[in-house]
Amino acid sequence: MLGFCLILLLTTAARAEIVWRPLEAGLELAQVKAPGEHRTGDGLVTLVRIDPAKVRLALAMAKFEGDKQRTAAEWSRTKRLALAVNAGLYQEDRLTNVGLMRDGRKVNNPKFNHYRSVFAFNPRRGIEAPFQLWDKVCDKDNEFRRYDTQIQNIRLIDCRRRVTWPRSEKGVSLAVLGADGRDRLIVAFTQSPHTAGGFARLLLRWPIDLRRAQYLEGGRPAQLYLEAGGVTLNLNGLCGGTLGCIGVSGVAPEIPNVIGVVRR
Repeated sequence: MLGFCLILLLTTAARAEIVWRPLEAGLELAQVKAPGEHRTGDGLVTLVRIDPAKVRLALAMAKFEGDKQRTAAEWSRTKRLALAVNAGLYQEDRLTNVGLMRDGRKVNNPKFNHYRSVFAFNPRRGIEAPFQLWDKVCDKDNEFRRYDTQIQNIRLIDCRRRVTWPRSEKGVSLAVLGADGRDRLIVAFTQSPHTAGGFARLLLRWPIDLRRAQYLEGGRPAQLYLEAGGVTLNLNGLCGGTLGCIGVSGVAPEIPNVIGVVRR
């Protein structure tokens, strides 16, 4: 049940004013009405801003949980997470990430592929920055390996704030992870269909100072669960692939890997 008052900013992209609602230390929420008509979903884009200097980030992987997949909500309850979002696309075995994924000695996929973005956190001794959203163009090779947790995904916005996703006419529900100019993470989620490139350009127009981003998931598997500061959100993708949009009654599928913020 959504027993809380959300900030709904019913503005157009050209004049959007983002008002962040503090939830708890290191977590803020905003919900913004995207422009255009939305026949599926409510047209809202949910934004969660995370200060990694004030929270503890975690990676949960089904490979190390008896191959047990869960929805984002179930991962949150099992791992005591205030937030859970897809960690990335996965292979046909429904366990293995498409690119490099490791958490210390737990290696989900050791192979570094052609994707040009790595989300890295849990810094090793001597590294001050709590995370790096590594970009192959601007950052040094293997710099992300200074962190114990490494997740490789498709780059959506590069380090020069350019959209790198090829143009597509098919809209899907989306989960995206980005970083702003003050070294905070931004999770962006939409149930209503957007093309990935169009969604990236929309986020760049909004005053959230987004500097780079990677694509986490699209379609029905895209999920975001948030439970913090008296707010509970349980969002799953409604639109994607050949299935089109399945309506608000769609049931979230189980997913193998999530990025989380550990509950205080």
